Amino acid sequence: MQYLGVIIDTLAPVFLVVLLGAVLRRAGFLTERFASELNRFVFWVSLPAFLFLSIARSGSAADSVPAAATMMASTLAIAAVAYLGAPLFGIPPRSRGTFCQCVFRSNNAYVGLPVIAFAFGGAPIETQMAVHSLAALSLAPCLVLYNILAVIVLMPNEMGAFDGNGAAAGPARPPVGRILRGIARNPLIIGCLSGAAALAARSALGIPPGAPVGTVFIDRTLNQVGSLAGPGALLALGASLTPERIRAAWRPANAVAFLKLAACPLFGLLFASLLHLDGNARLVALIYLTCPTAVASFVMAQQMKGDAAMAGAAVALTTLYSSVALAILLAMHPL
Repeated sequence: MQYLGVIIDTLAPVFLVVLLGAVLRRAGFLTERFASELNRFVFWVSLPAFLFLSIARSGSAADSVPAAATMMASTLAIAAVAYLGAPLFGIPPRSRGTFCQCVFRSNNAYVGLPVIAFAFGGAPIETQMAVHSLAALSLAPCLVLYNILAVIVLMPNEMGAFDGNGAAAGPARPPVGRILRGIARNPLIIGCLSGAAALAARSALGIPPGAPVGTVFIDRTLNQVGSLAGPGALLALGASLTPERIRAAWRPANAVAFLKLAACPLFGLLFASLLHLDGNARLVALIYLTCPTAVASFVMAQQMKGDAAMAGAAVALTTLYSSVALAILLAMHPL
């Protein structure tokens, strides 16, 4: 299958960087403390910079609204299914938020965008440019939604609702005020909302998408810091995974993969039909919805006291399985 080779080329670096982290940990070059601190840096500094630039450099176009609406509606639907259905998959209360986040959060920037570029690589140049713009613009609101939802479902863990053994140690539903304060203080939310504010200001000033944010040296500095988010998180993930943790999280991670790579795209098909998406917009939305679990899920689970082992295993397994799911999707939607 011609699609499989290119998709593997896109996904293989994810696996290899995780493997590098695991090898370095086993060789004693990296320690668990270093992995934890690296993850903390990604959460508080690098990933917010990446999100800020990704949103601020995009643009606003009415053509992207149906695709973005399809992705957001599918995200909300699968998040509800995952959160409410977690007990049916044997997910304990302490891991419920992590399970939900791993199901709805996609690795769109590092996997989705390259796969979309490949899928439309043979189209006329005008179509390619239009699709690339659509892909970037439809992703921005989803980044905001992902992070707000993630904070909401992981807030009970961060607020100490469960003890070290997973037993209830406080209210499972924190007061709304505490949730709102948690959202407002979360660095990923701050990065998203700051990027949205910068985007609005740039649009009002007529600054074209892709132009530097601020002065050139500030833009390049933010870009350098933000570019560490992907490899930094993957290295931390690899250094944190152990065979024992993978075995312990094997069943819930496979449940995540089923919902993420099978049920979520089906929701996408439903909402794409309801919103009358054209062929190109529908394929873009479905590619995004069939992407593996984002490595940011592991970052947030570890920083907000969720089930980091489950999140790490889910990232690894969905990345493996998505190579087949994406190849099938592209084979069913020839251009």
